[in-house]
Amino acid sequence: MPDYFHQYDEKSDYYPARFEQEGFIHCCFVEQIDHVITHHFRDVDDVYILKLDQTKILAKLIVEGEGHPLGFPHIYGPINMDAIISREHKLLPLTESKWDKR
Repeated sequence: MPDYFHQYDEKSDYYPARFEQEGFIHCCFVEQIDHVITHHFRDVDDVYILKLDQTKILAKLIVEGEGHPLGFPHIYGPINMDAIISREHKLLPLTESKWDKR
């Protein structure tokens, strides 16, 4: 499968496919990745996981929700490409028991 993000190589901002319907971008803290994949991606074969530098995100970032002790970060606008530290394509289910927290 070609890298989904290749289409953004020449762009300054990234919008996920569901941004128009949802109005924000769902994010999570690294400590939450196992929970998010287990509870929200059960019927999905693969995911792209972006590691972001929150100090570089230009759009409004708000931690919301009471469904988890940490809350969940939501980005109300695009992710500017220079805020993306890394991106990984992962096949599901993940074989690792915990996400690499580095």
